[in-house]
Amino acid sequence: MVFGGRLLDSLQFELLVQNGNWVNATECQLTSDPRCDVTIELGSDSDYSLRVRAKCGAATSAWTELSAPFNRKDTVLTAPEMSVMAVGDSLQVSFGKLPLNADVRVTVWRRGQKK
Repeated sequence: MVFGGRLLDSLQFELLVQNGNWVNATECQLTSDPRCDVTIELGSDSDYSLRVRAKCGAATSAWTELSAPFNRKDTVLTAPEMSVMAVGDSLQVSFGKLPLNADVRVTVWRRGQKK
């Protein structure tokens, strides 16, 4: 990650919770990874905002915050685009664009078998 032409030391993520207080995203403190999994912190159907700032040496950026709060109950999940092709006695399963952290499980059964 580059910030102001220099390699970042870390990022810090915080969540704004219902009572108006910012709290640290537990797994996302002083991390060098530009991605952060806040699934646990977003576990309730509440309105959340998220902010992040970067640190590079002694310099710390200003907080950057979401433009509007979000709520997980408003998230629409859709099935990924998928194609299946017979190749000899095997099946080739291909997916369209998947998120980086997708967990895909494919189950195959023969006609007449119980699922």
